[in-house]
Amino acid sequence: MLTDPMSVTYNSTSLSLARTSSGSEGTTYATSDGLFSAKVVKSTTVSGMRRVEILFTHLTPDPTPDPFSGGPATQPNSFGFVYEFNSNEFYSLTDIPLIRTALAAFVTSPIEARLIAGEA
Repeated sequence: MLTDPMSVTYNSTSLSLARTSSGSEGTTYATSDGLFSAKVVKSTTVSGMRRVEILFTHLTPDPTPDPFSGGPATQPNSFGFVYEFNSNEFYSLTDIPLIRTALAAFVTSPIEARLIAGEA
């Protein structure tokens, strides 16, 4: 299990995310104001591969007032990784970081903008 609270840096600010739930659907962590959260889900695929999904979500202010409360609304923006690997941990421990680095280098601002615009 990951540490509780979890520390995440967002926009040069260190955030403390406390565990808010844990169960068969995964573990969720969130800041005290609920504006930033992380969800970690572990599972096994049909083919026996181990799968770990990590999703960070930030609720950003929406300039349009909430029609029900009249107050400010928020819109979620999320980004995550899915790790899928076979149970040979030695191979996974050496290869997964290389794949993560390749993906991080690939998802530059221009590529990200194209993906957000709907390209596949």
